[in-house]
Amino acid sequence: MKLKRVLTLAVLALQPAFVFGIGSVYVTGHDADWHAQEGGSGALGAQHINQAAMNYVWANGANSYYSAHGIHKFLYVGDDGYQGLDSQPGSPGVTLSGYSLGTDFDVATSANIATLLPGLGTVYSGLWVASSSSELSQGLLDTLIANKLFIAHFVNTGGGIYAGAEGQYGISANPYGYIPGINSAVAFGQGEGTITVTAFGSGLGLTNSDVNANFSHNIFLKPDGLNIVDTDGAGDIISLAGRGTFGDTTITGTPAPGAAVTMMVGVIGGYLRRRQK
Repeated sequence: MKLKRVLTLAVLALQPAFVFGIGSVYVTGHDADWHAQEGGSGALGAQHINQAAMNYVWANGANSYYSAHGIHKFLYVGDDGYQGLDSQPGSPGVTLSGYSLGTDFDVATSANIATLLPGLGTVYSGLWVASSSSELSQGLLDTLIANKLFIAHFVNTGGGIYAGAEGQYGISANPYGYIPGINSAVAFGQGEGTITVTAFGSGLGLTNSDVNANFSHNIFLKPDGLNIVDTDGAGDIISLAGRGTFGDTTITGTPAPGAAVTMMVGVIGGYLRRRQK
C-alpha cells in the first residue's frame, strides 16, 4: 500500500507543469516583433522566434489559464510612439507572426495600460512585452516594474511572459525589472550571423537560420535560473526560457523532464531500499 502511494506521488510529480500552476518565461535579445515585418528570410526567422516563444509560454498545456480556464488571449505591451533611431510599432509584426489583433491579443500603451494590465489572469493568459525598438517606452517599462509583484503572481499561478530585446532605444538600466530574477541583461547590439541554437532551443522548434539574418540588441551574462536558447559566436547568451516559480528577486526553475524522472526514480529507489532493511 505504501509503495502504491509513493508511485502515485511519482505520477503526479511528472504531470505537466500547469497542474501545479507553474508559469513560463521567455526573454530574448532579438527584437523579433520588429523584424517580423521587414520582409525576406530575416522576417520569416523572426516570425518563427515569436511563434516558438509564444508556444512555450502561451500554448495549451503550457499555460494553466489557457489549459484549465480557457482564457486564450494575450496582452501585448508596446506601440507607445516613436522612441528614436528606427523604432516602429511592433503589433504588425505580432500579426504577421500569426496572431489576430482583438481576437488573440490586445495592445497596451500608456493610454490604456492601467486599464488592461489588471486583466492578467482573467482576460489574458499571456503577456508579450515589446522590444524597445517596437516602441516599449520607458513609461510603459516603469509601469510594468511598479507591478512586478502582480506580474510574478500571474506567472506563479500559471501565466506566461515573452519579452523582447530591451537593450537600446532609450530604455534605462534594469530593462527586465518586472520579471524577478532576470538581472544580468546588458545592452549589446550586433548583427546576427554567428548565433547558434542550443539543444534546448532546437527542442522549441528553432533553427540556426531562424536566429540569424537580423540584428540583436542585448545579451545575458548568466542563465538567471533559466535554460539557454541560443548564443552568439563569443558564447554570449542571446535568449533564455524556463518554467518555475518567482520570488522577489529569484527564479526557482523546475527540473527538465529527464531530470524529473531521474529524481523520482531516486526517491522510489531510496524508499524501497529502506523497506528492505
